[in-house]
Amino acid sequence: QYFEGQRLAIRTSNGTIVTGVLAIPSTHLARGTNRTERPFDLTDAYADVGVKSAAEVNELGIRILDPIAIEKGMTNLAHDHVSGPFLSDRAGAAILMSILTTMPKNRINGTVTFAFTTQEHFGRKGLDRMTVLFDPDEVYVLEPLTSPQITQNPPISVDVQAAPAIRKMLERFDGIREATLQQVPQSPQWKRGTEVIRIGIPILFYATPVEVLDLNHLQSAIRFLKTIVQSGVS
Repeated sequence: QYFEGQRLAIRTSNGTIVTGVLAIPSTHLARGTNRTERPFDLTDAYADVGVKSAAEVNELGIRILDPIAIEKGMTNLAHDHVSGPFLSDRAGAAILMSILTTMPKNRINGTVTFAFTTQEHFGRKGLDRMTVLFDPDEVYVLEPLTSPQITQNPPISVDVQAAPAIRKMLERFDGIREATLQQVPQSPQWKRGTEVIRIGIPILFYATPVEVLDLNHLQSAIRFLKTIVQSGVS
């Protein structure tokens, strides 16, 4: 159902990308029939790439079983908001990349490992694999925090279970005082003795093609994690 009415990207067998749109049956033409209401299904879908014949489709290099994905665009909205598909996952990657590319090595306290995990929406298999490979003292997990409104305060939320250690940081460092302690769902099961601290980024319309993120929240998360990398919480 994510694909309904969306712009598409088709990766052909020769490696080129063909763009298109997902057309759906007209609700106006269907009026007056006995068709029952049901959720949109891929059997209802038509991928329109702007050609008129099978020969033209073949010329574009499109073949049966070529992968189709929602076009990964991002739209700028008012008040420093942005919208796009899977924006919460992409925002987490952007936060880590910002720290990796701007933090001097001599400012890092101890050993820090950055992990970009896969299969987030398939049982969190990538993150579960990390729990087997690594045995760290502390783990910080960036999570989407579903929000009824994107302008809510605070800009980021920290798992209440980490309250004692985080409170010390809140008292000591200016860069993270804008964070408060709230429950963030879905903690991974790490080895005993590893402290898992979940950081929630507010996302509007989570798990839809039009997720909305406030870029100011993104900057808050970057400042927060930079403080942790520089000073730790122990």
